Amino acid sequence: MNFSKKYTIIFVLISIIFVSLYFSVKKYENYENQQTIVSNLTRSSGFFSVLFFMLNHYIYSKYNNYNFKLNSDGWTYKSKDGWTDYFENIDMSSKDANVKNLAIHAYSYPTVIEEYTIMDYKKIIPEVYRYNANTKNEIYKKKTHLQLHDKQYDSIYIRRGDKIAETQFHDEKMYIELLLKKNPNSKVIFIQTDDYNSYLNLQKYIQDKKLNVTLLTLCDPNNKGASYDLVNSMNSEEIYKHTIDFIIDIDILINSNICVCDYSSNVARFIKLAHNNSNNVYDIINQETDIDYQKKICPSHSF
Repeated sequence: MNFSKKYTIIFVLISIIFVSLYFSVKKYENYENQQTIVSNLTRSSGFFSVLFFMLNHYIYSKYNNYNFKLNSDGWTYKSKDGWTDYFENIDMSSKDANVKNLAIHAYSYPTVIEEYTIMDYKKIIPEVYRYNANTKNEIYKKKTHLQLHDKQYDSIYIRRGDKIAETQFHDEKMYIELLLKKNPNSKVIFIQTDDYNSYLNLQKYIQDKKLNVTLLTLCDPNNKGASYDLVNSMNSEEIYKHTIDFIIDIDILINSNICVCDYSSNVARFIKLAHNNSNNVYDIINQETDIDYQKKICPSHSF
């Protein structure tokens, strides 16, 4: 072996050693700098308002490659275990046993860690909002009972109750007229509302117009407008029934053909983003204008 070739080999070996050391150090630094983001579900606001802030914390963790954990011990809708009473567990944590000394940062409503586009929220919903087996079964039973098949019916969402104090009142006929404008051939309409009077008013409209439309609802005839504080007075069993019924209603809405609502509520904004075809969800105020998905804002605030 000549002198030049010998030193070339030595140089290559030394280079390999230094490169290996460099990446080992970087890997160690990544372990040391790894963070865990904890999102706390609280009693501070309604179901989807709190959810949107949790989604913000999740997106932040995902985009920065941080661990994510959900704490629902203090959640309004906790019946027994919290989030997993209704959904699959959310735990985006490192599986590498070498990761130690994690820096833990906890956030809760109404903290936005970083602004993201509405489309970012839309894309992440299927990854987080995943029913557990029992919820899937309850949804299946209720849809079977109502004889509802995905995308083969239309829907309306009308929020009354304590929401009236925050937003403008809109007559029920605005909802159904917009729906029939978008789908003149609608035959089955499911209405989700917290006020049975809205169902009765829509039923009267259908009868007066002699429309060949079947109107369905799961709203209790005794409900005359819900209050967020109502859940706070419920026991564990009542909380579960109230929440699972609500989740079933929302699932029916987001799997409808066309849905008409009012974007002033967090529920309606969630329906818009989670719907099987968001282009088929309409706001009665801005009937012909779609939302700007590239706008950076937490949907809990507005569109």
